[in-house]
Amino acid sequence: MRFEVSAVDARQEVVAVEVSAASGAQAAETARGRGLTVLAVRARGLELPWAARRAAALPVALISIELLSLLEAGLNLVEALQALAEKQPHGERQSVLAGLLEAIRRGVRGPCELVQLPACGHAPFRDQPQATLDALTQFIRQRCG
Repeated sequence: MRFEVSAVDARQEVVAVEVSAASGAQAAETARGRGLTVLAVRARGLELPWAARRAAALPVALISIELLSLLEAGLNLVEALQALAEKQPHGERQSVLAGLLEAIRRGVRGPCELVQLPACGHAPFRDQPQATLDALTQFIRQRCG
């Protein structure tokens, strides 16, 4: 079976590669063996009609709302992503979240912006939660329209 693997390569660029494997887990393992940090694995087979494909897509808005709620509750980003990944132990959602966590652990950089909050210590979500959430919301809106 063919799989499309979205991953981060050694140059820290997001790439998509096709892999032949018996399962999505094996496709991810093959990609990791090539030195890639896997973000998502998608089976390449029968294409669903447009409406069904959209319904089956990763629920980015829902994940964003859940992530924001966990951050507002005081979890740091890694803790919040881990909680979301554990919520659904299998499937594309878990694969994407696990890939994000792995990229964070490896220090992979993506779009970023430094925001300095006056009188803020090492835990901005605890020291200045509203200012931190406002900055995060603005950053997401700038990149996601």
